[in-house]
Amino acid sequence: MKVAEHCGDYLPGRQALVQQAARVPWDDRRASDAHVGDIRETIVREFLRRVDSGLLDERDPNMIYRGMRLTTKVNDHEVPRNVWLLLFSTEPTEWFRGAKIEVVHFAAGRGGGVQEERVFTGGLLDQYHNCMRYLGNLLVKHLQKQKHGSRARSWASYPVAAIREALVNALYHRSYNLPYPEPTKVYVFPDRMEIISYPGPVPGVEREHMARDAVVRGVPVRNCRIGEFFKELQVAEQRLSGLPKMYRAMEANGSPPPEFDFDDGRTFFQVTLRAHPEYVALTTLRDAALLRALGDEDDALHRIESAWRGNQASGVLAVELIRTYARTGETTRAEDVFQAIKSQGPSGAVAQVANALAEALVLSGDPERARQFLQQDDVAPSGQAAIEAAIVAHRARDSQLAHWLFEAAGDAVDADPRALLEFAQTKLGLAVEVRREGQHDSSQRFLTEARVLLERVLQLNVSRARHAWAWRELARALNWLGAPRREAEEAYRQAIALLPSEERFRQEMEGLRGSTR
Repeated sequence: MKVAEHCGDYLPGRQALVQQAARVPWDDRRASDAHVGDIRETIVREFLRRVDSGLLDERDPNMIYRGMRLTTKVNDHEVPRNVWLLLFSTEPTEWFRGAKIEVVHFAAGRGGGVQEERVFTGGLLDQYHNCMRYLGNLLVKHLQKQKHGSRARSWASYPVAAIREALVNALYHRSYNLPYPEPTKVYVFPDRMEIISYPGPVPGVEREHMARDAVVRGVPVRNCRIGEFFKELQVAEQRLSGLPKMYRAMEANGSPPPEFDFDDGRTFFQVTLRAHPEYVALTTLRDAALLRALGDEDDALHRIESAWRGNQASGVLAVELIRTYARTGETTRAEDVFQAIKSQGPSGAVAQVANALAEALVLSGDPERARQFLQQDDVAPSGQAAIEAAIVAHRARDSQLAHWLFEAAGDAVDADPRALLEFAQTKLGLAVEVRREGQHDSSQRFLTEARVLLERVLQLNVSRARHAWAWRELARALNWLGAPRREAEEAYRQAIALLPSEERFRQEMEGLRGSTR
């Protein structure tokens, strides 16, 4: 049978050979400028050990290489294939300049300079394992026990499974041929990780194939042999299966979905993994605190604002930004942050952020605006959030607002010793205020209610300091209620015994002894 009859068209001999070579995946082609001596038998045997291969018992290395299809025969001698040089030589960059991984860790702050840079060389399999080990050491894991029940909530800054799939995808599907000398790159920013390989996807893979449930069929891969070895190590599966695994890993971690990008010329492919929102918030607070400690308030504010622009659903960032604006008197901007979290953030964060704004208004000298704000129907806090707001109001000497908020907290006050003590102190303050206005009955009612709260605190297992202050406040309440002087003096003695360093207790007791009621 003639070639023309077999193929359908006649092709000149040289052109036929070129087309036949083109159909062979690049990593399975022979490396004509390399020798079998360039391969390290120890690296090959280590791989066989990892995959528990029966070839490990073979003593003749050439038989192992043939069995693994790492060599091909040319003119009666063995020549390595490209895959051999990539995976089992000590330095594949001698033949392929892009066969390495470059990791750059960028610092936070406005400059965003390089904090650390690492380059991983050696065989691709070693590059993969060493790079994953390094990235794993950068991860932050968080475990939070839930208040109710025995279950715990956990997340990581980045899920390991997503990083693994992105890195394998980059090493597996990139080109190592001469036109692409750039290394595989991993850029680690404070809020994201970018994995970039060269060039972009092969023709036939389009942007719509990057969707979560997309299916791609009939598209050839660049490096089928590299894929075979990764599959042997169980770090890669069938074609493009890594993308849905990335989606699942990010979702299970509570992270934003992965992002995929390539240009129209298909010169690069980039996977972006966004850091967990709470991790971004916590690292932002840490970085801002460090910048403030160094006296750089402007950079601290810029760091928080930048993180907030990328995650306006974060209650933690909203609270910190509001407090930062409050320190500079920018309460209007603080209110804008609250409106953003109210419209975009989780419902559970609204009360926390509302408290921060109320505190900002009180500390800026506008307690009346804080009262109006907290009394709005769609803002008014309850439970623990109301307690936090009440404590802020009490310490800002706004007894009326504090009292209203403690009452709004309801039963939550009974379970919180700190709230009980500060609620009692609020009532004592109101008792003094209404007595000055001639409202004796109201004053007596507030004093009696404060006494009940203080006696409840003294029955609880709390710190010595809190018990001491409860005894001191009880002494004041007893004195103002007109109880026998010995009862008030005994309460002062209890306070002094618990906290002898507090000179105010002694002075008040001496004043009580010298008074005439």
